[in-house]
Amino acid sequence: MSAARPASPLAARAAWGMLLALSFAFVLSQAFRSLAAIMGPPLTQELRLGAQQLGNWSAAYHLAFGVMQVAMGVSLDVWGVRRTIMLAFPLTIAGAALSSQTDGYGALMLGQLLIGTGCSPAFLVCTVFIIRHFAPERFTPVSGAVMSIGYAGMLLTATPLAWLIERSSWRWGFGALALAALATWLLIAWRVREPPSWPAAQRPRALRRGPRSPGCSRSSGCRRRAAWWPTRSSPTPPTSPSGGCGSGRCWCSASISRWCRAATSRSR
Repeated sequence: MSAARPASPLAARAAWGMLLALSFAFVLSQAFRSLAAIMGPPLTQELRLGAQQLGNWSAAYHLAFGVMQVAMGVSLDVWGVRRTIMLAFPLTIAGAALSSQTDGYGALMLGQLLIGTGCSPAFLVCTVFIIRHFAPERFTPVSGAVMSIGYAGMLLTATPLAWLIERSSWRWGFGALALAALATWLLIAWRVREPPSWPAAQRPRALRRGPRSPGCSRSSGCRRRAAWWPTRSSPTPPTSPSGGCGSGRCWCSASISRWCRAATSRSR
């Protein structure tokens, strides 16, 4: 029987307030995702973009968003929810601001890549926050509520933003989204406060910093961090009767041990 997940130290009201602040980042992520539908005609007319260029520009968001998922997942495990979104979301602000001032296709593509990278952890941080600070049986309804809130971003680009672009220009549309992203980032900085010990307690054991592996000396400069990964030849973590490795807290893969021994022999 698996051990029960520890209860979150956050009060329910505080957890809901933080989750709502994080949800606003997901709202903007959905707004940027559907932005190409209303930005296409004015960009084609003013910047003289072809159909292929417009398609590449629209796909750049999804490319950056998808490529960064693994990196953002690791960041959530290592640094936690708050620091991950606080470091990533300014890229969205910078990308939207750059896009609002650009006069060329290259800068427009760069802005779209920055927006996609900054928005990539928007839904991940909400999901991880729910897992850590809400009861397991509430995961489905709470995550469903977050998704419902997030899809309001598509409604944002359907009428209000389309009206703004029609009345002014597409640059004002990017500028308004940049200001909304800045306000969301400030709101998250003000509201989201995870307990200091919580992210470290929830990190996977393989990502925690451990003692030096056997064969590693201080002069060789190798210190084991992510010490073991499951392989076909070693599907379970190896243990050692010597030192502290028998306790299961400092597993070391054979490949890392070989690398450490080689580094030690070279240093001699």
